[in-house]
Amino acid sequence: MNESIHVELDVPCDAEELIAFLATRGLAGTVTSANDHCEIEIGFADPELRLRHEFEAALAAWLAVHERPLVPVIGREHEYVLRPPGD
Repeated sequence: MNESIHVELDVPCDAEELIAFLATRGLAGTVTSANDHCEIEIGFADPELRLRHEFEAALAAWLAVHERPLVPVIGREHEYVLRPPGD
């Protein structure tokens, strides 16, 4: 997922502050131009980490809705194992 969001700011000095704020939420930004206004591109700082967080949240919801007594265990990289509790 290499998509990005284009943002135009009327005040160039806001760009670095906005980029720093977004970084605390897992987003990465870069200044693409700085004239009378400023343009930045925003994307995920770590798309793989974002995917894992989204998957883990969705999996937890699925387990709860279907009342499955399973615990997700992270195995090797890109591997999850669903096991009974205490197993």
